[in-house]
Amino acid sequence: MEYINTRLPAGSTVQFLWEPRTYYSQRPARPDPILGVFKHEAFLRGNADEIAGVWREQGITHVLFWHAGFDFLQRAADRRFVLSGEEAAIWDRLRNGYLLPLYRDDQGAYILYELSTPLS
Repeated sequence: MEYINTRLPAGSTVQFLWEPRTYYSQRPARPDPILGVFKHEAFLRGNADEIAGVWREQGITHVLFWHAGFDFLQRAADRRFVLSGEEAAIWDRLRNGYLLPLYRDDQGAYILYELSTPLS
């Protein structure tokens, strides 16, 4: 959170993925309260290009990814919470095509990305 608070420009807005807690964020932040933001976006938009475009229109400039939340759901007994093959492909395309890594904490639990125009 320190990196977000001290290094991101004042006009930044951060979408948290697989992380419900936005405690201590001094930048506008959108939590992932039921760890379903990405699945919902994939359902609504259907592809990484649309997700990135809508997020930019909504003013999102950065994405904070929490590994533990993601990993927890990938091992869920209730398979409705696990990313489908199609959703995983959309996540990979979003991550590799639009998310530029800016910061990774020492434990590797969090990655902060900048939401970019297409990277490739």
